Amino acid sequence: MTAHDNERALADYLGSCLPGHRAERVLLGDQPCPSLTGITITSVTTADQCLNLNFADGQTLRSRLGDYGSWHRYPDGQENHDSDDQPGGQLSMAMIVDGEVFACFNAAEVELLGPATAGGQSAAARLTSLAHRVQALCPPGTLLIDILVDQHIAAGIGNVRKSELLFQAHLTPGTRLADLSLQELESLLSLSTRLPQRRRVYGREDLPCYVCGTPIRFARLGTMKRGTFWCPKCQEGLPQKRL
Repeated sequence: MTAHDNERALADYLGSCLPGHRAERVLLGDQPCPSLTGITITSVTTADQCLNLNFADGQTLRSRLGDYGSWHRYPDGQENHDSDDQPGGQLSMAMIVDGEVFACFNAAEVELLGPATAGGQSAAARLTSLAHRVQALCPPGTLLIDILVDQHIAAGIGNVRKSELLFQAHLTPGTRLADLSLQELESLLSLSTRLPQRRRVYGREDLPCYVCGTPIRFARLGTMKRGTFWCPKCQEGLPQKRL
């Protein structure tokens, strides 16, 4: 089930498996989500291109696949299901139900909504809320390449989309949070939801940039030393902010 599958079909499939069952364990990124442990899933719905897993206590797990996202189902106990080198890619969320894992990888967005916000928050409002959250949680000197792969802050963007997003925004890998205004940060997060399917830089080390022909560079950067791909001309040869 990929981002190009019919959302209604995905909701129908998960809706046939999950409602009426308790979530034995839930992960957001690689972090446990204890507030959903033991809570019964009541329904699976769609709205605003998002898939909503609704729980009996009013909480909702909302995900939007985007271009690269996918859902997988397999028995609990399969090790390393959250490893980047697994077929699914980077884990956005996982839920154990009746001894099976339902996992979402490489989603454009994943968020947990409480009862007060699950019903009607618009996409624009969610982006504004996320931008404020980033500024509140991260020191000004934090590199965007670290923020964009931090599942506690920007769940679902992931390492692949990180490189693609910075390329599309013409931002260097050295861009810090302090280099963007709140409005520019919102624009960046909005851009992350509509990236083209074709990969322009990720996995293309030493190959010519599709835009300018300059060889794509690769390095393990940031505090987490995650692989980053970028075009030294398109991203470093322009003024830093092109949002």
